[in-house]
Amino acid sequence: MAVGARNGDEFYVPVFVVGETWRVLTEPRGYAVEPGTVATWLESLLLDARLLVPGPEYLPLCMEIARASRVQGANIFDCQIAAVCIERQVTEIWTFDRRFVVDPRLKAVDPLAV
Repeated sequence: MAVGARNGDEFYVPVFVVGETWRVLTEPRGYAVEPGTVATWLESLLLDARLLVPGPEYLPLCMEIARASRVQGANIFDCQIAAVCIERQVTEIWTFDRRFVVDPRLKAVDPLAV
């Protein structure tokens, strides 16, 4: 799962990551974290980060990445994250997902391997 992107000294969180984080952490068959705890953590994260939201170039970028990567199923969510980052000129994304959809305009970095 993508957890953020870094560009210079600023930390960004693509809006789609908020929903994916909520889904993964609160899933009863998974981590089953109490929703209030997840909400508090996300609100805390966003105090120090800038939320990236889609603009007018988002949809064409997302479709371009999806077509080029020939994604299927849930990998479309990676395309959404990549598209909003590229649109907002973020060049590096931190992710633990080794299968994150790669686009030449966006470098995927495992923050634990740095």
